[in-house]
Amino acid sequence: MKKRFIVAILSIALAIGAVGCSQAPLEPAKNNNVTDTASEEPSYEKKTFMEAFSEETSSEASSGTTSGGFTSGEINDNSYENSFFNVKFALNENYKFATDEELEKINSSLADMDVMKDNAKAQEAIDEGAIMTVAHASNSIARSTFNVTIQSVGSIAGALVDESTVLEQGKDGAIRALEAQGYTDVSAEIEDFTFLNEEHPSIVMKGTINGLEFHERSVCLMKDGYISLYSILGIDAGRVDDTLAGAEKLN
Repeated sequence: MKKRFIVAILSIALAIGAVGCSQAPLEPAKNNNVTDTASEEPSYEKKTFMEAFSEETSSEASSGTTSGGFTSGEINDNSYENSFFNVKFALNENYKFATDEELEKINSSLADMDVMKDNAKAQEAIDEGAIMTVAHASNSIARSTFNVTIQSVGSIAGALVDESTVLEQGKDGAIRALEAQGYTDVSAEIEDFTFLNEEHPSIVMKGTINGLEFHERSVCLMKDGYISLYSILGIDAGRVDDTLAGAEKLN
């Protein structure tokens, strides 16, 4: 049962990130940069994957930090930061993070959008099986997207599986999910990758959509039974890898 759950959540998370030039997050990552409620229309081209899974997965999010240290993260100066997982992504100025309004549209299946504003509620939702996309940014110039999801495998299962296991178990499901959305020639391989100045397993997905070849690399971090998955997708493999490799530890 637990293995099937890991396969399901990773398949969805990876495919969400690969809805190229699409998909936005369920945003517990509090955006501290928002000063104007008016925003341009999101540039996302496809939302069908998220819609297809909206009845099967509830996504929920928050801001701040719970007493146990869990946080969905914050967005500051075009950076995503999460003190619980001790990671920071500083994106260049061409990336634009989704606003709360855009996230609300993407996560229309949420019964209570206030969950996104309270980390304790978000943690509770994740513990009950929600997959939470906590940050999403798109770069229309480079046709690239950045995506962060958080989910739980439980403290017991978390002690029994590692990053490689999580990625390997979700690989085939992610391929099938993308193929169902019209992607062709989809492949997925597990490779070592230098992330946060350490060697981590990563999953590399490649394929074609609307005549364009895409390249997505994802890595995950595990802590206390929670998994955070970080994905960069684009048409330039070198830029994708450089952006992911640019992550740094907060402390």
